[in-house]
Amino acid sequence: MPLAAHDRRRATLRRKVEDRLGSQACDEALLQAAVEEEALAAGKAKVRRAVSDLVKGGFVRRYYSGRVRGHQYRGGRDAVYVVSPQVLNAIPF
Repeated sequence: MPLAAHDRRRATLRRKVEDRLGSQACDEALLQAAVEEEALAAGKAKVRRAVSDLVKGGFVRRYYSGRVRGHQYRGGRDAVYVVSPQVLNAIPF
C-alpha cells in the first residue's frame, strides 16, 4: 500500500524530515518537497528489493541496457528485466 494511504506513517516521516531540516522546516513548500522525496526513495527501495528477490528466485533476469544491444545513450545504466517464458505461461490472463 502506498505511503500516502498511511496517515500515521506519513506524519512520522514528516516529523523526521522536520527534525533534519531544522530552521528550514518553516517553509511549507520545502518541507512538502522533502517529504515527497523521502517517500519516493522509500518506495523505490521496496521495489528494488522485491525485484531482487524475483531475480534470486529465477523468475526474472536482469541486465543493463546497452549490454545486450546498443542504444543511443550508452552512458546510462538503465536496468532491463526479462520475465522467463515459464513464468509468463503460468500467469493467467
